[in-house]
Amino acid sequence: MNDYRKLPSFEKRWLKDMPSDKEISTIKPTGNLYNYLYECNKNNMNNIAISVPSLKIINNNELDFITYEELFENIDKCVSVFKNIGIEKGDIVPLVMLNIPEASYCLYALNKIGAISCFIDPRMNEFCLKRDIDSVDSKVLLSITYACKKIKNITFKNNLIKVLMLSTMASSSNTLLKKVLGFQEKITGNSIPKRYMNFPELLDNEEKVLQPNDGLDETSASIVFTGGTTGTHKGVLLSNKALNTTVFEHNYLIDNISKGEKFLDILPPFIAYGLTSLHLSLCLGLETILDPVPIPNLFAKKIEKYKPSVAFGGPIHWEHFAMMTKAKDLSFLKYPVSGGEKLPESTAKKINEVLRKKNANEILDGYGATETCGVFSIKMPKNTPNTVGYPLRYNNVCIVDSDTIEEKDYNQSGEILISGPSIMECYYQKDEENDKVFITDKYGRKWFRTGDTGMINEKGELIITGRLKRIFVCGVTKVYPPELEEIIMEIEGIKKCVVTGVNDERLRTVPKVHLIKEQHCSYSNQEIETIINEQIKERVGEEAVPKYYSFDNDFLYTPSGKVDFTAMTKNDNQKILIKKRT
Repeated sequence: MNDYRKLPSFEKRWLKDMPSDKEISTIKPTGNLYNYLYECNKNNMNNIAISVPSLKIINNNELDFITYEELFENIDKCVSVFKNIGIEKGDIVPLVMLNIPEASYCLYALNKIGAISCFIDPRMNEFCLKRDIDSVDSKVLLSITYACKKIKNITFKNNLIKVLMLSTMASSSNTLLKKVLGFQEKITGNSIPKRYMNFPELLDNEEKVLQPNDGLDETSASIVFTGGTTGTHKGVLLSNKALNTTVFEHNYLIDNISKGEKFLDILPPFIAYGLTSLHLSLCLGLETILDPVPIPNLFAKKIEKYKPSVAFGGPIHWEHFAMMTKAKDLSFLKYPVSGGEKLPESTAKKINEVLRKKNANEILDGYGATETCGVFSIKMPKNTPNTVGYPLRYNNVCIVDSDTIEEKDYNQSGEILISGPSIMECYYQKDEENDKVFITDKYGRKWFRTGDTGMINEKGELIITGRLKRIFVCGVTKVYPPELEEIIMEIEGIKKCVVTGVNDERLRTVPKVHLIKEQHCSYSNQEIETIINEQIKERVGEEAVPKYYSFDNDFLYTPSGKVDFTAMTKNDNQKILIKKRT
């Protein structure tokens, strides 16, 4: 094309279908997360900020309530606690937490200090917890008691690290429930030892004192871990500007929500879209219903019970919702949103049929990654089927030839590059990985290489046509085949290894291992399977343990001689399908 200004990334046709900046009256973000949260809610202090299910009965509704005024008071108490134990601007604090009120207190308290929060999945095994906590070299660790037994067994790189503990139900006013949980903690070895500090007790000893906001700049806010585009484990550093802008951009899509309406949030803060959804809900001034245990087959009951205007869940939650909902009318549900993984078009169609019959709006889906705060584009009901909708307002997308980085025209497939304020700062302390994913084109524009392939249609909608990266979700857990392959190749007698993801009725996708043994391998096939299962369970987690094995003579290859992962995965799934039919 002679005129580069007619290329998709310059024309940005998707903007024609969005409101202009002048039409959006919402407060624009400045400064850090805390500052944006406060500016959005300084006149909203009496409304409910956070509700937590199953704690006590109030007005025949099982919820504990925290107002915005109480939220800010608790944030300031956390600021005092963190400062008293030595947290300073620029420090990184691992938060081993589920979706509980203290997660939000700590997020904004650390942000107010100018420190960096680092949410970590408490369900991980000791090996993975140590890996992530050691990687940020922190002097303080805060965890829920669910992970206490595992943390007690870990020898951290910083042996002087201060450990703070709190119960998952620390915010509960139900004393009986707390006693039962305390008894369970003793039985399971998760009771808090004397050498650890009790976080709720520290909070109770703090007075209500307004703390200064020392983190006003737009630099680093939080670290979230991901497998990334290369499939290797690393921390993604997200800035205040990235998270604030991503939240603000939702105002161009959500236009009929009022402060005080309900938002059901089951996405945990240790995934990027979970962190974004928490910040989004609170900055909108909504009542955020936190669910620390997001069991898929209970999702429908929670929507029916709490009647949220907005509900965020993963594809597996919405699939269960469509199968299990018994509600006759869901007209209160304005924005059902699926995040964390691509929602298959066929599945979305089934879910939307249920939603329409019950007077609710259609489900919103999109495209994103941890590196984009969990979301880059959102598909609205008006968008074309089989697309992932338009990029968020201030984002840009470019389809290029992966070798020459020359931009392609509309409806031409290539590698997807993205840019915008919602893109991560970098992979934390991973210079080599950063060099792989950040590039500058001939026009001087900086882009992030997603590792996916796709195209932009004539309306400006993004279409995903394939994946250069090999990641799949087993149940609710992301599995990274290159990570498993690396572990397997350490075993003596293994010549080659490929891990594919095959369809599973219960868990959506499960790992299958293809192996080529060395000629003189001393292990039997059964012994190899046992060794692999034990290694992966210990180093990655039980959910990543392979379900199927195949001992092969050779693999499938592309014309260029590379392993054809796509063809192997397709063959595996065809075999599973044939097996079911017979």
